[in-house]
Amino acid sequence: MQEAWLLAGTVAFVALVVSVWAVVLARRAVRGRRALLDGIRGLGEGDLSRRLGEQEAGPMAAGIFNQAARDLDERIERALASLSGLRSLAGSLSGMVMLDLNGEAEVREVLGDLEGLTGHRPAAVIGRHVAFFLASESDWSAALEQLRTEDGKEARLPAALRHQGGELQEGEIQVRRVEDGGYRVVLASVQGSAAAAERAATAEARLAAFTAALPDGVALLAGGRVASANPRLARLLGAPADDLAGRRFTALVHAADLVAALALLDGAAGPGAARLRLLGQGGEVVPAEVTAGRCTLEGIEVQILLVREAGPQPARERRLALSGAWLGAVLEARPEGLAVLARAGDGGGWTPALANAAFLRLLGLPAGRLPRRADLEAALPARFADPGMVGAFLQGFQREPGATGHGRFETRDEPPRLLELACRPVQAAGESVGILLQVRDATEEAREREGLESRAAEMQAAAEAARAAAAEAASQRAEAARRVQELERAHADLRERDEMKTNLLGNFSHELQTPLVSIRGYTEMMLRGDLGEITPDQKQGLEVSLRNIQRLTSLIEQLMAFARTEEELTELTLETFPVWPVLEETISLLGDRVKEKGLRVTTRYSTDRLAVLADRNLMAQVFSNILGNAVKYSRQGGEVAVTVRSGGPDELVVEVRDDGVGIPRDEQERIFERGYRASTAGGTRGSGIGLALVREILKRHGCQIRVDSHPGQGSTFSFTLPLAPLDDDAEAAGGAPPAAAGPA
Repeated sequence: MQEAWLLAGTVAFVALVVSVWAVVLARRAVRGRRALLDGIRGLGEGDLSRRLGEQEAGPMAAGIFNQAARDLDERIERALASLSGLRSLAGSLSGMVMLDLNGEAEVREVLGDLEGLTGHRPAAVIGRHVAFFLASESDWSAALEQLRTEDGKEARLPAALRHQGGELQEGEIQVRRVEDGGYRVVLASVQGSAAAAERAATAEARLAAFTAALPDGVALLAGGRVASANPRLARLLGAPADDLAGRRFTALVHAADLVAALALLDGAAGPGAARLRLLGQGGEVVPAEVTAGRCTLEGIEVQILLVREAGPQPARERRLALSGAWLGAVLEARPEGLAVLARAGDGGGWTPALANAAFLRLLGLPAGRLPRRADLEAALPARFADPGMVGAFLQGFQREPGATGHGRFETRDEPPRLLELACRPVQAAGESVGILLQVRDATEEAREREGLESRAAEMQAAAEAARAAAAEAASQRAEAARRVQELERAHADLRERDEMKTNLLGNFSHELQTPLVSIRGYTEMMLRGDLGEITPDQKQGLEVSLRNIQRLTSLIEQLMAFARTEEELTELTLETFPVWPVLEETISLLGDRVKEKGLRVTTRYSTDRLAVLADRNLMAQVFSNILGNAVKYSRQGGEVAVTVRSGGPDELVVEVRDDGVGIPRDEQERIFERGYRASTAGGTRGSGIGLALVREILKRHGCQIRVDSHPGQGSTFSFTLPLAPLDDDAEAAGGAPPAAAGPA
């Protein structure tokens, strides 16, 4: 026994050690992934000194990352100040200002001495329409018209320039459309235009002569934009030299080499060189060796690029490609989707520069190739339920460089899934050059969170309900005790009243039945001839009297049973009989009352099947109550119409219509309640139990009754009766009904 306990303890200890070691390894893996992702983000944000230790991400991942970071550091260590040349150029343009406009003619950038020309500070006019600087909007409209009607490249015309104080000065406006849909505008005073034109002509002639003599492609950049390109570069890219002017150099570079291009242009340590993939006019890739340097022409500092078609890849480029492959392998190992959306140099938006397989899979893009910008834009409507919201989310990072954020969006899958998009800026030398986009499937996490929130809400609701129940428990107990006492008193009172009602009905029944027994006995004796012979007419009258005595006796018994409970109603005595004799007999019994009111009673039989299977005495009671009410409430000299017709397959329908006082619609259901009388009954005498008894009798036969009435227009009572089976001979036994019955 002791050995068994020792073995069990050993197994438990080993299991505990294995569990602890598994937790430690899992936490190390999570820390390694976080450290690697933070390192990649740091490189994108410009932290080139970031290195990972083997304890942070593991020996292999740390080695790959650190080698990639060192190679990248070598390429962009000279990237410090790319706009200094353009600003120096603008500062030397006396009496002239260059404005960079978007497609809506709103100012994006100002170069030159704007305060000296117009009195406005550059920061105060960003976003203003260009007409803000002119005497009227018609000057800008005239420039656009000239741009459309002439060669479509450049427009130049005189214009009055508006100073900050409101005064106008003679000047000139030059407009050129650029590739991104915007405009390049030069504002110049009359004096500045003339001087600038003379200097520009001289510089242009010298520059053209200099660059034309070089065997390599040459481009002069100001502020990162092509100011001039020689014919050799134009032929290399397959585009006219005039089309290259004004474009950002980065717009001519493949997205995968944007970081290297920016590092080359921003180099502050001196001349540099890089192998870049340039884009020809048709989109074809042109490998080139690009050397960049700075110089001063006519007092203006510009960048000069020497472009030569690339030969075999140098060793340094191979190392960079290898580092890129290592970094790509790390990215492919990530479970979440990662992509770098690089800013196009011409301001035309973002385009994918890097994407791992998980990114392509999560967005439904073809595997194995880097998607183009058009592919990504087309994937949004096909993948997301609200592509406009996703597009706005991504565009927001273009408008706000340096911003970070994340959002969750539903897909079009069935059932929908939830993808989380997280964005961080990719920066180089303080400038945003793209977006690091992370895509993660957050469906299960959202479901778990929703379940937790739902359970928390249920628990909170249950707790509140428990508190409310506890708060009411004491008062409910007291209230329950009080109500128990009240119910006991009410029960005793009801029991006493029920006993009184039973005694009263018993006495009433005894008092009625005693004389009826005597009347019935003498009637039967006369019918038998015990008291002497009687004539046929006397016999018929005595037979009718005997049936009514029996009906009255049955009514008393049914009334007593109805007053007790529904369950105590006497059992039905079903028989097959034709309905028309009972109906005609009832009308005959009401003859005196009909004559008193001068009524006209008609009957109409619309079917040959008139035999029913029912309790004959109770049916006579139904006819008596319904027809009696029709006669009672009809107007003097009115009409009561009785119609018998077929209903459903096994039903006969009887309709009794009068032209009496009518019944309000909101009371038509209540008149079948015991003791209720309609408000239109007035002073007419009645007990209020006749219709209640009718409905109960019909209900016992499985039949229904309804009323259709309008105050002042009479009422129509319709009820169903059960038809007898066809094989019964009730029709022949009862004879045929009258063809038509006129006034009674």
